[in-house]
Amino acid sequence: MQEERREKIRIEESLTVRHSPAKSLFISSSETKNISSGGLCFPALQRLEPEMALDLDIDLPGFKEPIKAEAKVIWLSEISDINHRYDVGVQFAKISSTDHSKILHYISSKFDNLNM
Repeated sequence: MQEERREKIRIEESLTVRHSPAKSLFISSSETKNISSGGLCFPALQRLEPEMALDLDIDLPGFKEPIKAEAKVIWLSEISDINHRYDVGVQFAKISSTDHSKILHYISSKFDNLNM
């Protein structure tokens, strides 16, 4: 059995995330597989290399404006999905304290609902 190395609570959640390599005009859209206060995982069609910088817009229910963050690709895994070729794990590198608080609140509310 593989030991869990994550320090932050991660919830499985399908949220729309738009991602693009930093300073690029090419934007892709996907649905997250999971999210934590430190990062998220999403499927992607294109190969995103580890250490690559990405700009993210995450649609969080209950908020009018998307969460904006800069992230770094931590890992990439090939998958056999008809619509996507890779699962991508990213870590938030730069996010406003306000947007980070929104993510924490959202995760906390979901986690509390699971434990009721």
